Amino acid sequence: MAEKDSPQPERIGPHEIVGKVGTGPRGVVHLGRKSDDSDHVAVKTLTVGPADDPGFVARLKSVARLSNSNIARTIDAGVHEGRLYVVRAHAEGRSLAQTVAEDGPLTGDALERVAVGMLTALTAVHLAGFAHRGLTPSNVILTGEALRVTDIEIGDPAGEIGYRAPEQINGLQYGPYADVFSWASTVVFAATGAAPFGHEAQAVLNGAPEVGDLPEPLRQVVLAALTKDPGARPTTSTAMLRLLGDANAPMPAPPIEGVPVPPPAPVAGPPAQDPPGIQPIQLSIEGVRKPMGGPMPVNLGPVQHGPVPPGGMQQGPLGPGPAQGPQGPAQPGQAGPGPAEHGPVQHGQVQHGQVQHGQVQHPPQGHVPPPAPPAWGPPPG
Repeated sequence: MAEKDSPQPERIGPHEIVGKVGTGPRGVVHLGRKSDDSDHVAVKTLTVGPADDPGFVARLKSVARLSNSNIARTIDAGVHEGRLYVVRAHAEGRSLAQTVAEDGPLTGDALERVAVGMLTALTAVHLAGFAHRGLTPSNVILTGEALRVTDIEIGDPAGEIGYRAPEQINGLQYGPYADVFSWASTVVFAATGAAPFGHEAQAVLNGAPEVGDLPEPLRQVVLAALTKDPGARPTTSTAMLRLLGDANAPMPAPPIEGVPVPPPAPVAGPPAQDPPGIQPIQLSIEGVRKPMGGPMPVNLGPVQHGPVPPGGMQQGPLGPGPAQGPQGPAQPGQAGPGPAEHGPVQHGQVQHGQVQHGQVQHPPQGHVPPPAPPAWGPPPG
C-alpha cells in the first residue's frame, strides 16, 4: 500500500498528528503539535534518504539554525518506525505548483515577488553553508504576499527531472550553482506553467530552454542561470542585484569557495605579438633594464657598458685594484682575472675630453662597474 493511501498515524516522534496537509514527490506532510496549546507544525515523512544513516538525520537537524523570513524553519528531524521525518514551521498557504495549476501562471508584481523571494531564501541557505538540493514548485509555499521555501537539504525529488541541473542528472558533485539552475526553472514554471526543458533528461542536458515571454531584466538573468556550464551561472546574490537594477553586477559571478567549477574552454586566436620595434624588458639584480636577447644599447655618455654575462650582473670592483673613489679613476690594466673582451673604439666626447684611439678593454665577464660610475679619461702622463 502506498504511503499516500496509508491511514493517518496518531503520532510521529514526539508530535501528535491532527491532520494531513498534502502529498508531494518527497513524502507526505502531516499537521502536528506537541501539546494542545502548542503551535501547529508540519511533519513530513520522507520517501528519500537512508533511515539508517545518522549523518543524514544530523544534517537535517543542522538546518534548524537557518533563519530567514522566506524560509520555513526546520525544527527537528528523526526516524519513526523505520522512516525519516522532518519537522518544520507550518506555513499557511498553497504551493507554487498548486497555485499555478488552479489560478494559472503568474505575471507582473506577483511573478517578481516569487523570483526575488526564492533568491532571498537561497542566498540565506548558501551563506549558511548549505544547499537546497532540490528546489521545485512543490516546495515553494505562497502565503499571501510572501512565500516560504521548504525541504532544504532533503535531497533530489523523485520524478522532477525538469528542475534538476545537468550536473545533478549526470551524477556529478553539485551545490549552490545547481540551486541557481533550479531557481530559474521554477521561475519559468511560475510564468508559463511548464518547466523550461520539459521533464526529459536529454532535453535538460542538450536542449535549449523555452522561457516564454519573461520581462527584462528577469529574462536575461533566467537565461544566464539556465546555462549548462555551472561556472557561467550567476550566484543568487548577483542575480538579485541584476533584478534590482544593478546592470554592473558580474555574470558569470565569481566562484564560490568549495564548489567545483569546470575550466572555461580555450579561445582560439593568433598568438600575442609585441609591437614592432619594441623588445620585452627584464630587470637585472641591479635594477638595470635591458632588452631580452641582446646586449645593452650603446649610450654616448660617460660609461660604456659591455654585454651582460649569462650568469647575471654582480656587484664589485673591476679588478683587484682599488675601486673608483675620491682619489681618482681606476688605473688602466687593473682588470680582474679572466679573458677580456675587446671591441672597437666608441667615438665621441667622454667627460669633455678627446676620444682615446685604440682598443678599449671592457670589464671581464662576471663584473660590472661599481654603483658610482667611473670617469674614463686619458691615462696619467
